[in-house]
Amino acid sequence: MSDDPSRAPRTVAIGLEPAIGEAIRIATQRLVEQTARSAQTCLDVEQLVACHGKQSHEQLAGFLFELMSADAFNRQAIALGERARASVTAFLGSPHAAADIRIVGASGAVREVQAKLYQNAARAAARMAAPTYRGLDRLVPYNQYQCAEAFYDDRLARGLNPLRVSEHADARAHLTDRLRMDGVESAPIPYGEVHRAAQDPRRWANRALAVNAGRQIAAATLTGAAIGAVFSGVVEAVQHIGPVQTGEMSVADAARAVVGSALAAGVRSGAVAGVGASLQFAVTRGGVAASVVGRVPAGAVAGAVVGIAESALAFARGDIGVSEFALRACESTFASGASWAGGAFGQAVIPIPLVGALVGGLVGQWCSTIVTDAIRGSVAREDLDPERTPGPLVDPSAVVDPPPGEVLVGKVTREDLDTGAESWPFDDANEFEAWLADPDAVLLLDANVFAGSSTARP
Repeated sequence: MSDDPSRAPRTVAIGLEPAIGEAIRIATQRLVEQTARSAQTCLDVEQLVACHGKQSHEQLAGFLFELMSADAFNRQAIALGERARASVTAFLGSPHAAADIRIVGASGAVREVQAKLYQNAARAAARMAAPTYRGLDRLVPYNQYQCAEAFYDDRLARGLNPLRVSEHADARAHLTDRLRMDGVESAPIPYGEVHRAAQDPRRWANRALAVNAGRQIAAATLTGAAIGAVFSGVVEAVQHIGPVQTGEMSVADAARAVVGSALAAGVRSGAVAGVGASLQFAVTRGGVAASVVGRVPAGAVAGAVVGIAESALAFARGDIGVSEFALRACESTFASGASWAGGAFGQAVIPIPLVGALVGGLVGQWCSTIVTDAIRGSVAREDLDPERTPGPLVDPSAVVDPPPGEVLVGKVTREDLDTGAESWPFDDANEFEAWLADPDAVLLLDANVFAGSSTARP
């Protein structure tokens, strides 16, 4: 195993990622469904604009009212965990059906709705009292509900047209300003909101999608950070029990180590969860992300991305060199893939939520650590091979001779500085410091000098 202490928290966090991903999937399942529903609404809006985009603003708003009402009902049903779903009949292949919206409950029961959006609420109420719509719910914007209700009550009270009494009574009984089914009620929609959305339906749909996607990504990030911190804190605490009991470490030092590890793992797990949720959303939208990520778990790709980013940051700060950056980048990618593969296998073998993914992920991480440590050991042995003597960095004949009047400085020790040895051209350390302070001083370094035979030319 590697003795690099900085790798321990990172590898433990990678092993926990599949279990954390499973917990995030459970915690954010409804948000993911709402985002997927919003994405479908965007496609429906595209179809609506293609079919009715050239019609009048009033007509386009009427069609959009149906879609907005169905979308509001479906998002509420998902939030409540209900299986009832509403669909616009035009998108089901029945554009001329009496019902504009069809709601199917969990038991298979069907409820049909006729929606009307007119500037004049009384006109809408009169049109909805037609015999064609008998038995259907009559949906109007919520700020027109009372006006439509008053229209029907007036007609029924006066009885001016006996032939239409039953039609007005049916319309009055089924009048509503929201969709209802299986205990789910959609949020009522005002007339003005529909007309504002109709000015640019694509913008309305994309804005709703962005809001739902943002909620999904934020929830995944916070959930991942919290679970990652707790998991890593527990693992770190267990590892410190022995040293504390034997007196090798104080309780305060152990507590600081546990808290530090938990915070670091929380940050990393949150980053992986956020990137994973973003990739998952991008894949559902199709395009380049879907073709690149494909069927690979978004969490595995996110883990590799975050691992490479960590290595790049360490390289940019100068903490590691090019070879270590390459090793860490490859290690993160391999470890993340192995952990997620192990997590998937473990969840299939042990079908207990979180348990199978946790065991499989840690086993996959352990196997990847063995492989990467073996590779590191092989690279280290190659670097230390005594038979591999590096050649000159430059052609010795190309080394520039010192300018006239300059001197060659050989290998220098502290004793040379104090005694002014013959190998050292300065009489004492003060003279050397004065030379260093001279802005016109010249220092030439021989690129072919290695440890044990250093030569410099001032």
